[in-house]
Amino acid sequence: MIDRIQGAILEKQPPALVIVAANIGYEVICPMSVFYNLPDINTTITLFTHFVVREDAQLLYGFTTKEERQIFRKIIGVNGIGPKIALAILSTINITEFINCIKSQEVNLLTKVPGIGKKTAERLLMELKDKIVKFIDSNEQETVTSAKTTNYDNNSFIISEALQALVSLGYKKQEAEKIVTQFNYLKDYNSTEALIRLALKSG
Repeated sequence: MIDRIQGAILEKQPPALVIVAANIGYEVICPMSVFYNLPDINTTITLFTHFVVREDAQLLYGFTTKEERQIFRKIIGVNGIGPKIALAILSTINITEFINCIKSQEVNLLTKVPGIGKKTAERLLMELKDKIVKFIDSNEQETVTSAKTTNYDNNSFIISEALQALVSLGYKKQEAEKIVTQFNYLKDYNSTEALIRLALKSG
């Protein structure tokens, strides 16, 4: 079991990071909640991890907090729900909103997540209600997210990176393009992470 990874950020390509630890570059797949608060390239960070071994791949998922990792594990513990949908949920809804959604059995909020229809949302709410109880009464503070400014001069690069991330999170390519291009000529974003955040909110 790989519990966590500590190392310097080498690359940011949402939804994946490359982190160098002990001279080895590890690809770590993260929800956008992680990207919103990332420091600059070459900065050392620590992420709590979840390691998945499949017949065709070995995948490492990373999270800022243990609580976020626990929520991820509970989501993928639901029959028929994989890491892709779990990442989409954590990228679209913060932990506090998700816990409240489970507590109130709010179907509509979950159906806003790409890849989740009404039936899947209802099944998630039903199966997670008892499993998530210990989080409901916790005093966990919601992380305040803010997009960091980067020195990208080429908006087309930001848009391309954002499209790739949205498709990875479950959006169809045409749907992602429609969402992203509405911000094409706005000054509301200055990084890939900021554009993805706007796109997820609008979607």
